[in-house]
Amino acid sequence: SFICNAAEDEKFSILKKATWALIGHEALASEDIENAMFKPDGKNASMSLEEKLEYYSGIGKNIEKEYIRGKKNG
Repeated sequence: SFICNAAEDEKFSILKKATWALIGHEALASEDIENAMFKPDGKNASMSLEEKLEYYSGIGKNIEKEYIRGKKNG
């Protein structure tokens, strides 16, 4: 088990959100490059950076939940 207590510090919250966003971005962009976070003419090009972080981090967290749910049932 890997536990990093420093990660619970509120000053690192943006790093946690960015990490989840990267996971979400990679998953969506791998399926369709039009979903890439920073593609200038992509599907989400009109979103602000904060909106992108919220959107993609939500996707990343859902991927983890599905993975863990599958591990428990598999």
